[in-house]
Amino acid sequence: MAPSAREALLPSCSPDEDQDTERVIQHGDGAAASGRPQAVGDYRTVFGVVAMASIAALLVLAGSLATSHTKGVMPQSTVGGGAARQEKSAAQLGGVARARYACSDFLQVDVPRHAFSLILTADPGDFSGVSEAHHVLANLVERRENPRSSSVCGQVSTGTLMGEFVVVATTGIGASAASMCTLEILRECGSLIKDIVYFGTSGWSPQRGGLLNPPACAVANWNNDKTRVGDVCVSPLSVNWVCKKASWQQQATGHPNQCVRPEEQNGPADNYLFGECMFFKDNLVANLALADELVSVARSRAGSANFPRRPVNVSALNAEYWGVVAAGVGHPAPKFDEDAPPRVFDYSECMEVDGNFFYNGSPWELKSREYAAATLEAAMLELDRQAADADGHSNGVRVAQAAEAATRLRGGREHTSATDMVAVSAMEAVGVSEALMRYHSLRTTRDPIPFTNVRTNSNWMVAPIERGAGVGEWRVGRAVPEDFVNGYSHAIATGSAAILSLHQDRCLARGARSTADGNRAGAPDCSFEIRAEEHEAMVRAGVAARRAAAASVAVAAAAATAATAAVAAAAPSAATAAVAAGLQHAA
Repeated sequence: MAPSAREALLPSCSPDEDQDTERVIQHGDGAAASGRPQAVGDYRTVFGVVAMASIAALLVLAGSLATSHTKGVMPQSTVGGGAARQEKSAAQLGGVARARYACSDFLQVDVPRHAFSLILTADPGDFSGVSEAHHVLANLVERRENPRSSSVCGQVSTGTLMGEFVVVATTGIGASAASMCTLEILRECGSLIKDIVYFGTSGWSPQRGGLLNPPACAVANWNNDKTRVGDVCVSPLSVNWVCKKASWQQQATGHPNQCVRPEEQNGPADNYLFGECMFFKDNLVANLALADELVSVARSRAGSANFPRRPVNVSALNAEYWGVVAAGVGHPAPKFDEDAPPRVFDYSECMEVDGNFFYNGSPWELKSREYAAATLEAAMLELDRQAADADGHSNGVRVAQAAEAATRLRGGREHTSATDMVAVSAMEAVGVSEALMRYHSLRTTRDPIPFTNVRTNSNWMVAPIERGAGVGEWRVGRAVPEDFVNGYSHAIATGSAAILSLHQDRCLARGARSTADGNRAGAPDCSFEIRAEEHEAMVRAGVAARRAAAASVAVAAAAATAATAAVAAAAPSAATAAVAAGLQHAA
């Protein structure tokens, strides 16, 4: 597999520059022994302000992202001392060496000369007690975890994954946390990052096109594109579900009938009101190419074999949910091949529809599919525009790339509607996408970074439905309890397998190139392991601990409430007794 376009364009350091960089990073008091690069000062960046502690004074340098040291402007220190500073200051280094120097200081490890991959996940363990990056981290060699206090991210780890240096970061839960973490890493290491994959679990539409699509309410939608726990969605596109202006009456139109379309005054397309809500324009062709690479590997024979087997309890969960749904809509229960790997949906079929609000129910699921379809349509128009604007011989490659991407995005359709889509409910993609969009808009950003999301199905966002009293009316049916332990842990395992398969494919390609070049020594180990049962036990323990802690808080709160009520009840009795005693005394 050939190096990526971004990796090929990344200039290498000259021999002299590399030597000087190594002296700056590795020399100095105890830097090599500790494994942490020697830096001019230990500094951290938050929202464009760089604070550097030096021996003699604290210098606070205010600057924007456009003057980031990642792009070649290092903080200047007027204080001498240290062998590294005496040999060559950071300001004297070349641009690439300066970027490596700053990134190494942030990551607290020497970064390689070549571009590296960044893998992002959301939960550092706050939800289940186990990081969503668990399986990826378990396969790192020479793994190093930075203190959580060293970054706004939940956790930043580095190591070697199948022969290549990678950075694995948990951003923290929610769009704001994801945006802040991503922007910090981009500021410190952006020019050295080859590509970014964001991974997490999510709630899904039950099938492509959902169950209900008003005004066609006489029968429920029923097709062969049903989703199961553990299925995978790969798409660089996302849309913010909460970008809407609506009243309760508009959103509750037709309640309790489930076959209705909630009304709104404004939606995600109205960026003049909400800011960016539909993320599709930024680096679109390269993002789709990265998604294609991941989908191709995950769907391949080798990639399919890498997925963990579906546990019995997950198969039972799928069967129970679809059995109740089928009974409610009047169809036989679907029969699934339990030995088949999870289905990998691509960007022409699925999309992340975000909000720090876990929306549930057919009407809101319908709106999420409509938002996804509108975003996909807008992306198609954007590719058509790019192809039209890139005329002339010099832009022939760009025209071809945009045209090919548009064909793949359309998925064989002229237009896309809500009946074509699976909506994926999560929180973080819009935050990561906005951070990348703003980083790419800087005049100092040389090359945009390819990016895609990987989301796996841990649960469904629609409860089973059943026919109501009137024609075309549907109501919420029997609930199927969510299984956050088994569903969540299996979804983490399948998503991790897809990402690790991508890196395995790249590892095997490097090995093949090395062999072709006559270098048979030191071939990297391209194997990885998913210990699903071990992880499930950890999740079970973590969820149990979180629930026990919540129960303790609830008991304490109830005791406090009871005590307050007892005091309040005793107060009038005491007052009455005092009045009676006073009257008796007066008599």
